Amino acid sequence: MKRRGGNIVAATLTRGAMRDMTGENAGPPNLMGEEDVLRLKLDELRSRHRALDDAISALEATVAGRSSLDLRRLKKQKLALKDEIRRLSDILTPDIIA
Repeated sequence: MKRRGGNIVAATLTRGAMRDMTGENAGPPNLMGEEDVLRLKLDELRSRHRALDDAISALEATVAGRSSLDLRRLKKQKLALKDEIRRLSDILTPDIIA
């Protein structure tokens, strides 16, 4: 890829990098499809939601925790996770009008 008397920058690039520059191969090949990635993300969010539910229950069991700022913060996080779970579920489960 060297040019005589010209730009030798191309000679320093790897073959893959040159393909990336031309748009032929933008990044490593995907081993997982988009749906698989979304399902993994959904599983992770559900796990975090359960963990927050356990933390909220434990905090509510304490006398000081019933009116604490931490409790409200955890509940807001749990609600945000629930919204994200619903959004991803809607993406994975298309609306079919019968």
